[in-house]
Amino acid sequence: MLALGIDASRERFTIALVEATGRTPRLVGSWSEPRDAGRERAEQLRALIERHCPARPDAVGTAMPGTSISHRILRLPFADASRLAATVPFELESLVPFDVESGVIAFTVIERDGDGATVLAAIAQRTEVQRHLDEMAAAGVDPAVLDVGAVALAGLLRPRANDLLVIEPRDDGGVVLLREGRLAALRVIDTPPGDDDTRELRWAALPLLEGLPPPPVLVVAPVDEGRSLVAALGGEATSPPAELPGWCATAPVAHLRAIALAARAARSTSLGLDFRTGDLAYHAPSEEAWRQLRIAGLLAAAVVVLALVAFVAAIAGRRSELAALRTEVARAVADVLPGAAPGTERTRLQGAIDTLEARRKVLGGAASDRPKTLELLRQITEAVPATTPVTVDDFAIDDDGIRLHARTDSYESVDVVKRALQSVPGLEDPEVKDVKAGVDGRIEFRIALRFAPEERA
Repeated sequence: MLALGIDASRERFTIALVEATGRTPRLVGSWSEPRDAGRERAEQLRALIERHCPARPDAVGTAMPGTSISHRILRLPFADASRLAATVPFELESLVPFDVESGVIAFTVIERDGDGATVLAAIAQRTEVQRHLDEMAAAGVDPAVLDVGAVALAGLLRPRANDLLVIEPRDDGGVVLLREGRLAALRVIDTPPGDDDTRELRWAALPLLEGLPPPPVLVVAPVDEGRSLVAALGGEATSPPAELPGWCATAPVAHLRAIALAARAARSTSLGLDFRTGDLAYHAPSEEAWRQLRIAGLLAAAVVVLALVAFVAAIAGRRSELAALRTEVARAVADVLPGAAPGTERTRLQGAIDTLEARRKVLGGAASDRPKTLELLRQITEAVPATTPVTVDDFAIDDDGIRLHARTDSYESVDVVKRALQSVPGLEDPEVKDVKAGVDGRIEFRIALRFAPEERA
């Protein structure tokens, strides 16, 4: 599993790739670049990802800005998941100036004690969560995990038997107090660039300590910056390599949040929140395919019910019984096709099944010997050289072949694409049309390929 972590701060974009194929994750790499004020955020992030990701990641993890959330640590006398889900919104109601029903709530159980549980709960406005997801979508990614950066970073650390104070001194950083490896207190900081972060973080850390001497302090920052913070708190410093697991101990300190988010997406760490919940829940492509299959199964079952009802009605031969059966049919179909006019249920159901069957043929191939759509897409992608930048704006497939509308950087690249597609098994006669320069300076073109005769059955 290849997971991508994205740390999109005000000043920089940082990404990290983590591969989780065995018991221990592997850090593929991490990269960072300053924010370019002359470019759209999503455009710059998309370019950064495309430049460094050798393959499409299986999962993506990102984080909400600290200013977008409110949180509490709750101690509740029960640990049942359904009761927690019903109670947490009421406990957060006093934290926010808006109706909790218009927000998105995420929570995680930190500790279970007998029948009770300690829970970290957070709420964000739905508009803020949707804005973040829209920006990620514009950058070409769909996050499977939407966490809080400071929490994800704390979850990356190795468990320890004693206490630890974790400080992330950045304009959207935070302070986390870990007691015996468990999160005990959290303060999310979000200060405008140029503010005195040291003073802000010191005043954020002191209340978490409740007057007690500070435990060892881990400052996720360069050594000089960390030294001044530790001195201000009067504690003893510990270094990131000493607290991190071996697979990421040598990574740049500034990249650790992106690495932590990638580890969360890969399910290699357990501590964290996830605002992808409810109607904003993440659905992997495979899950969506199963959902479509389940719908087709329900429709097929409804057709069976219809056939059985029609058979019984024909045997009975009485109008009163036929009317009752029609009423029963209408009630059974209403859950699947609400609003269907009486007497049209069979036609409507059959039309819906035909539509799904047509979609299945497009996705899986109209005949058993025709290449499947996903396989064609993979072969087309592999056929075009990686050095030739091509963006596909439109892809269409029918019984005769496929059609693409794409953009590239030069007229020579159009010929490269055409020659490359000649090698795709099952396709032949690539025909290029409408080659022209677009308004953005890139070369637009259309290309049509026919299925080979044996593939058109």
